[in-house]
Amino acid sequence: MKKIFIIIFVLSFFIPSCLSKPFPKVDNVKIVQDYYDQFYDERISALIYDGTPDEINKLVAKIQTAQTTSIMFVIKEALIDGEFSVDFYQNNENILSYRIFNSQNAYDKIKHRYKKIRAIDLIPNKIQNLHQNIPVGTEMFTREDFFKNCSEMTIKSIFGDMKEVSSFIYSEDYFPSTEIEPDYHKYLDKSYHGKTVRVLSGRKNNKNIVLWLYEENEIWKCFSSVEFTDNIHF
Repeated sequence: MKKIFIIIFVLSFFIPSCLSKPFPKVDNVKIVQDYYDQFYDERISALIYDGTPDEINKLVAKIQTAQTTSIMFVIKEALIDGEFSVDFYQNNENILSYRIFNSQNAYDKIKHRYKKIRAIDLIPNKIQNLHQNIPVGTEMFTREDFFKNCSEMTIKSIFGDMKEVSSFIYSEDYFPSTEIEPDYHKYLDKSYHGKTVRVLSGRKNNKNIVLWLYEENEIWKCFSSVEFTDNIHF
């Protein structure tokens, strides 16, 4: 009886280690945010992350340890910011693909099963879609700072090629010279004195956008933006 107990005890450690497969090595992760934009009256797919898993290790760990759940236990909740597709790549091959659609669940798009995962707060660079409560049919003529903190990569994934209108060196005595420009001192403190600011413009669905970007850790990020219809003149 004692020998049987020892064998069972050893197997309790050995069997799980045999059944569990190591998570395959990942060299790149892409995250796409999919949301409905009332200003442009269309669904938007924005690439908000494209980099190594090391930079988002907490999110990666959550996904690696997520447990399968039944659709009966999936909560009914719609995220204000839309849905997020998280794709893992190994040598350019998509080896894992999750769709995070609420705060507690995700859907494995490759194995077609639901997962228990609380990871929405770990997703980086989310676009704060704050205009969902506008009544349907209400026309918006302008929108400010919607793309604040978005990277140039994300902006171009939405608008395509952008035109660089101008660039300048920001300084303490730099003030707006046109009505469309933001109050720079509201967004940029003295640590940005001497750094380059780039101005980009684009167009989508007969509406215009102008964005102001600064460089941070070798990434160009938007610190202010303005969108407007053709009947608005600055």
